[in-house]
Amino acid sequence: MNRFLMFVVPGLLVLSLLIPFGWLFASKRKNNFAARSKRAIRINLISFFGIVAMFILLSATGVFAVNDEMSYQIEMAKAIPVVAKMTVGAGLAYLGAALSTGLAALGAGIAVGAAAPAAIGACSEDPKAMGKALVFIALGESAALYGMLISILIINNLG
Repeated sequence: MNRFLMFVVPGLLVLSLLIPFGWLFASKRKNNFAARSKRAIRINLISFFGIVAMFILLSATGVFAVNDEMSYQIEMAKAIPVVAKMTVGAGLAYLGAALSTGLAALGAGIAVGAAAPAAIGACSEDPKAMGKALVFIALGESAALYGMLISILIINNLG
């Protein structure tokens, strides 16, 4: 039962990410794409975080715990290395590291997506503006590097 849940919950998480966007792009209607994409993102976020909350509640209640002494002895007989139990603080630190990198990369992508076309347009009109344009693109990309630096610092403080 536990192994079944170990595969079902991540599968549900992947499906909660894929189904709303698959529905959005597979639809034959191309009108009102903005409203449908907002609805798909809302459905995506609600289903994803709902499944994450369900997984956290199930793991807190001990559904994934080994409650059979025989299976514990079998695992010990196979000489599986015992991993130290992760604390809630360490889990939240890993989550913070992932969020700092992911959200910084998302913001950098938005910044570069706005700055790069403007830089290309400025360079096509005046080739001397290329140096200034590259600086603005590099400023947007540096946000992702700062997010990655913060996540490295968080992970280094765990050990």
